[in-house]
Amino acid sequence: MTETPESGVRLERVTKSFREGDSKRAVLRAVDARFDSGTSTAIVGRSGSGKSTLLALIAGLDRPDEGEVWVGDRRVSHLAEGERSRLRRERIGFVYQSFNLVPTLTVLENLLLALELRGRLERDSEAHARSWLERVGLADRAGTFPDRLSGGEQQRIAVARALVHDPDVLLADEPTGNLDEASTARVIELFFELGARPARTLVLATHSRELAERAGRVLTLVDGRLVER
Repeated sequence: MTETPESGVRLERVTKSFREGDSKRAVLRAVDARFDSGTSTAIVGRSGSGKSTLLALIAGLDRPDEGEVWVGDRRVSHLAEGERSRLRRERIGFVYQSFNLVPTLTVLENLLLALELRGRLERDSEAHARSWLERVGLADRAGTFPDRLSGGEQQRIAVARALVHDPDVLLADEPTGNLDEASTARVIELFFELGARPARTLVLATHSRELAERAGRVLTLVDGRLVER
């Protein structure tokens, strides 16, 4: 019987392929990895190496062809779609390169939506969301729509939205890929100041050497396998 971890993330012999024409391309090949609670890990590798695929499997956005993915004591790879969605809402925060803010909602409403989806919308939810806007330095933009913000501001809101429900696992897919140098530096500081805490597992995929060097561990995806730097 497989031993289930109580916290953190674990991948056991995870394999994932994608069909390209009449053939299959293996992106992940029997990957074994463990990301413990309270740690930060950067996944690096060339474009198309499978970094985003790896994060999507952890988040339950996709299923492996073979192997097991665990988030805490939940075997994500065996959950039904509705259960995987619930797991993401309750225990996982995701920061995307493209921000993924809802354009028809204000900055504050984007954060409140994350709380509502988790079932945490209460009388003090607005105050809680505003406190996160304060922490990312954008309290004065609560009523602003995302398209009125700079790229750096949008990513700071995306970080706040990913953390507003206090997830056990924080995932980030190229979180500084669309930012200029000044915005990159500020987002990196926020990411590790707010995202790294003793009980949280932080896993990020990045091309940024500066961002990777801030992580406690760096793994490289090479030919479908994770290699410790």
